[in-house]
Amino acid sequence: MPAFAFDARGADGGAKTGVLDASDAGALASLLRGRGWLVLDVRPAESTKDAADETAPALRWPSRAPSSFDVEHSLRQLSLMLDSGLTLIEALHATAEHARRRSMSQVLNDVARRIEAGASFHEAVAAHPKRFGPLARELIRAGEQAGTLDDALERAATHLEDRRQLRGAVSQALLYPTIVVALTVLVAGFMILNVVPKLEGFLASSGKQLPAVTQALLDVSHWFQAYGTILAVAVLAALLGLLALDRYEPTRAVLDRLSYRLPAIGRVRTLASTAMFARSLGVLVANGITLLQALITVERILPRPETRNLVARARRRVVAGGSLAEGLTGSRALAPIVPKMVSIGEKSGAIDRVLLDAAKFHEAELRNWIKRAGFIIEPLITLIVGGIVGFVYVAFFVAMFSLAGG
Repeated sequence: MPAFAFDARGADGGAKTGVLDASDAGALASLLRGRGWLVLDVRPAESTKDAADETAPALRWPSRAPSSFDVEHSLRQLSLMLDSGLTLIEALHATAEHARRRSMSQVLNDVARRIEAGASFHEAVAAHPKRFGPLARELIRAGEQAGTLDDALERAATHLEDRRQLRGAVSQALLYPTIVVALTVLVAGFMILNVVPKLEGFLASSGKQLPAVTQALLDVSHWFQAYGTILAVAVLAALLGLLALDRYEPTRAVLDRLSYRLPAIGRVRTLASTAMFARSLGVLVANGITLLQALITVERILPRPETRNLVARARRRVVAGGSLAEGLTGSRALAPIVPKMVSIGEKSGAIDRVLLDAAKFHEAELRNWIKRAGFIIEPLITLIVGGIVGFVYVAFFVAMFSLAGG
């Protein structure tokens, strides 16, 4: 049988190299995985590594950064290739070759070069924190140590897919109302600033007193012509002020806490933060990561201070010997049912399954809530647009009938 040289890493992270006889490279890779090793490269013993790989140029700044979908797709491809028997280096280069964007290809090739230079897989992806987030890196680290990297990569890809689909559902639900509101503002502005002044000039030529509804329309037009610019500047200044306050950490925390108390927005935020927390923590714990390390990772993932502070408090409670459920109570950032479900999971030893079930439930609830809100908002906006246009037409025709009637 031919001889093959191999590079691998043991469960302790130590380098493993050598030469073994095998029927082919895939058979040797399977043999090494059976020992619990992470296979980096398998090649004919007489061959040497391509010098071009050792002297490859440094990673260039991409013209367009990879999207979350690119990372998700690449992780899933890597999982499939590892499961089919390819070595990690081969899988990285093959995935890079078929990447949708050149920038993603550069990232994957750079990860492969770092591994060939002696880094572990999770250390190599940690060099690209904007592409591989804390959760993906933690899953890769756990899979690398346990010898189940293909499963870990698949779970990381699934987590990114679920998060992308949830964001897409929210964005799609908000798209139509946003467009209609924008069109409403444009139509109202065009009528008040362009159509109504021309109407006023036509009616004023008659020299007669105008009906009350027509005069009311003209008064509104005069007000917007006089103060419209000031109003637009004030609204813009208020929005910019809110953005500035949201970027300053002390006021950001206050705004975040207040947002959960708003009637409709607070409900959406609670459902979204609950789903993100439960899914992230559930995925990490299900992959063998300790609860304490999982809480640390989730704390870094969550984007808003209220949920981060809640997780930090829960982590401190766990470190002090308390239960996770106790640390998660008393905050509007999580649905009240979650601490109760976590308490059941802690007692039964199935906290990962309970968290993932909670995530699915609240993701479905968020989608349904947004859909129900859309059923109310869309007709309401249509009525507002129709009311504005109808008011202008009624004011115009009442004035016409009044003038025609002498």
